[in-house]
Amino acid sequence: MKLGLCCMLHTTKMKKGFVGINAFNKSANPKEKLMEASLHNLAETKKCLEWVIENGTGMYRFSSDLIPFAELWDWQSDPRISLRLAELKKICVENSIRTTIHPSQFCVINSENLQVVQNSISILNYHEVLCDRLGIDVIILHTGSSKGEYARRFVEGYNCLSSRLKALICLENCHKVDVNSVIEICEECNIRPILDLHHNRVCGNIDINSEVIKKVKTLWNGAKPIGHISSGKSKSDDKAHADYISVEDIKKFRSFFDIFDLEVEAKKKDLAIAEILLDMKE
Repeated sequence: MKLGLCCMLHTTKMKKGFVGINAFNKSANPKEKLMEASLHNLAETKKCLEWVIENGTGMYRFSSDLIPFAELWDWQSDPRISLRLAELKKICVENSIRTTIHPSQFCVINSENLQVVQNSISILNYHEVLCDRLGIDVIILHTGSSKGEYARRFVEGYNCLSSRLKALICLENCHKVDVNSVIEICEECNIRPILDLHHNRVCGNIDINSEVIKKVKTLWNGAKPIGHISSGKSKSDDKAHADYISVEDIKKFRSFFDIFDLEVEAKKKDLAIAEILLDMKE
């Protein structure tokens, strides 16, 4: 069983360098601030990996904000960044840490707006570079839009991607698109599905029976599937994530800990994972 720490420890934050594109455009020397922010983020990421190793949880989701404003400056050729990326990759390989990355909600390859689709492909191209530099083999996406013929548009958007990106993409169910609909898209495109247990509850609580699990395992082609676990903030089907995973949810989803490697989507990050380990031990 592996439990995934998502992006950072509860005590740290990733730096962006600038609060927004306007501040970036007004800066006389934006590269200096972006370099400072990037090196900070890479150092914090190393602390996260050290926590994963120390606690034996075996899994980590890299932050998509690792290199802020990545499309606007030449970070790939900087030796300082290259050295630190190589160091993080080595740590993951030597300690068998399973890694993923999850673009933001702005990455919508099935949008009805062509400009959004083009921007999303640019976002994914950045993630492809990070995957190659860090040894990540899973980019987690939602369908994005759930309007109209969203599934057809997703397939069309997916088919615009490079073969390398297609091999990296995994598709997660969300609070608008249910597990069965995601599996249908995955079967058409030969994509690995990510099962989010809480999103499933919010979306209508489809029975995750043996047939669903069989389809998920088949699409993962022998590798252990990845899932997400979280609890609702104010009630069980609240879309917002709670600080911790409730004891009730640990009991409810106990069998999935054996079937999936689970990323823990809780506000308290490492503290939430430590609580899960303690509750399961008890």
